[in-house]
Amino acid sequence: MRQVVNVEFDGKKVIAASQYGLYFYDPTTREFLLKTTSEGLSDVRISLMSKDPQSGKIVVAYQNGNLDVLENEKLVNIPDILRSNFQGNKIIHNALWMGNDIFLSSSLGIIIVNTIKSEIKENIRIGDNGSNVEVFQLALLGNQLFAATASGLKKIIFPNALLSDYRQWTQENIPFASGEITAVLSWNEKLVVRKGDSLLVIVTGK
Repeated sequence: MRQVVNVEFDGKKVIAASQYGLYFYDPTTREFLLKTTSEGLSDVRISLMSKDPQSGKIVVAYQNGNLDVLENEKLVNIPDILRSNFQGNKIIHNALWMGNDIFLSSSLGIIIVNTIKSEIKENIRIGDNGSNVEVFQLALLGNQLFAATASGLKKIIFPNALLSDYRQWTQENIPFASGEITAVLSWNEKLVVRKGDSLLVIVTGK
């Protein structure tokens, strides 16, 4: 049985990602298409598939850090993370689309990919003293960007602050929930975070 990583809808087709490929299903014509390495994907063991709601581009991340960006029938491979000298886990956890850039949450921190130039724009480390800390997810709320990390929930003014300056990232204190935060999303002008097996709703600024 193949585990489904994510499901998206592009307005015409349902797109599902498993570890080994992408499945395209047209509910109108009932046509079904499978896309794997044999049909152009660059790798196997998909860890993330995310679609930009504006452009329709799709990013596919693999467990070894390899990346594909799909736009219509065109596929561009971005192997920079795969080929990096970093020793250890290179997994991509989540993606946040911002214009032509993808903000990837990863074991390497925050990786910004420019989809026009098909290149890594920046690798941001937001741990203490600029050290690496694993980032699981990012969320925008108002003028702040929040990061769920292995060392808690961090935030920065966005877009005016310098993201690469670790000193501008501050810790968001959550009562009775210190330590690793594995997910964050904005909902109804509030933050929802996951700590262990619990979901917490946070009203920022209070």
